[in-house]
Amino acid sequence: SWLIGWSETTVRAGAALSYIGVVLVTVLLGRTLFSERAGLWAGFITATTLQLIISAHVGVYDTLLLLLTLLALWALYAGFSFGSQRHFLIAAAAMGLGALAKGPVAFVYPLLIMLPFAMMHDDVNGRKETRITRIHGTTIVWGIVIFFAIAAPWFLSQALVHGDKFIAYLLGYQSFGRYFDVVENQTGAWWYYLPLIPVGFIPWTGTLVGGLATLVSIIRTRQGQFLGDPDVDAESFA
Repeated sequence: SWLIGWSETTVRAGAALSYIGVVLVTVLLGRTLFSERAGLWAGFITATTLQLIISAHVGVYDTLLLLLTLLALWALYAGFSFGSQRHFLIAAAAMGLGALAKGPVAFVYPLLIMLPFAMMHDDVNGRKETRITRIHGTTIVWGIVIFFAIAAPWFLSQALVHGDKFIAYLLGYQSFGRYFDVVENQTGAWWYYLPLIPVGFIPWTGTLVGGLATLVSIIRTRQGQFLGDPDVDAESFA
C-alpha cells in the first residue's frame, strides 16, 4: 500500500491475482496427476466456480492461502513422486509465503495431506522404495532454511513488539480457535459448512457425486497407489 496507495482496487488486487494463480496451478496439478486435457478442464471448472469467484471479488486472504497451498501440494507431489529436490525447495518457499499470509495452517495442511502419500512405496527395479526416502537430508536442511528465512522475520518482529498477546492471538485465536471455538461471532454446528459445499461449487455441483465416485474407483484400482500416472516421465521433473 505504501507503494501504490490505498484504494478499492489495491485491496482487491491481491485476491484477484491469487485467483488467477489458483487457476494456473490447478491446471498444472491436473496435468501432473492425469493429463493435459484433465488439467485444462480442471482449470476451467476452477475458474468458473462460484466460491472462488466470490473469494476473488471480496478481497480476502483465503484466496492467496489457497494458491500457496496448492503450489506446495504440487511441488511436494512432484518431489516425492520423481525425487526432484528442487520441487521440495519450491514447496518450502510456498509454505513460508503461506505462513505469512495466514499462519501455521499454510504448512500444516500440505504436510498432513502429503504424509500418507510420502509413506507409500513404489516398485523401482524390482525393489520396494518408500517415497519419503527420495528427499535428501541436505534438501530438508535447505527447505527449513528457506521456510524460516521467508516467514520468521515478520513473526519475530511482531512477537518482539506485541509480546505474548501476538502469540496468543496467532496460535490461539487465529489458528486453534478456528477449529475449537467461535471466531468472529460466526456460530454454527460442526456440519455448518457441509451445505455450503454444493452451493459454492455452482455451476458444477452436479458433477460432485460422479467425480467422487470416479475418485473412489481410481483409488481402489490403483490399490494404494496415488492418482499420478506411473508412466509419467520422471526426467521432466529432475
